[in-house]
Order: sequence, then structure tokens, then C-alpha cells
Amino acid sequence: MRAVVLKRMKERQRKTVKRPIVVLEGIAGPDAETSWERLEEAEDYARMNAIYRFLFAAVIVRPPTQKGRGFGTGRVDIRPNPPDWSE
Repeated sequence: MRAVVLKRMKERQRKTVKRPIVVLEGIAGPDAETSWERLEEAEDYARMNAIYRFLFAAVIVRPPTQKGRGFGTGRVDIRPNPPDWSE
């Protein structure tokens, strides 16, 4: 019973969480790539992480299906956060 209640609570919490769109100020738009590079150069990893958390609900890397070196990008699933434009 506890697991059911905890699951229900988590689902409702997700619906009430407001992600601050302000985190995208100065990074979105036609100069987004240049702005991102500026964050990398400044080593502003906290801001970069905040942007990732704003955009993505989860990034899932499945186990490799082939042996050997290299990384198969086909085994990466990115789950975006739903848009929340109510702010």
C-alpha cells in the first residue's frame, strides 16, 4: 500500500513543480551555440546543469548490444520535460 501512495505522491508532485524559465535567458535563440560555448569556457557547470534539468526529464543510456570500443548513440533515449509555459 505504501508503494502505491508514494507513486501517487510523486506523480502529483511532478504536476505541481514549476521550472523557472528564467534559466534559459541569454542562452536560447539564434546565438544559443555561442552562448553555450561561453558557459563552457567560464566553466559555469551549475548553470549548464540547470539548463539540462529544465529541458530534460531523463537521459537513459541502455546497455551496449555489441562488444568492442566506441559508444553507440542509438542506445541513448532522451525524455524531454513537458512544456510549462504557465509562468
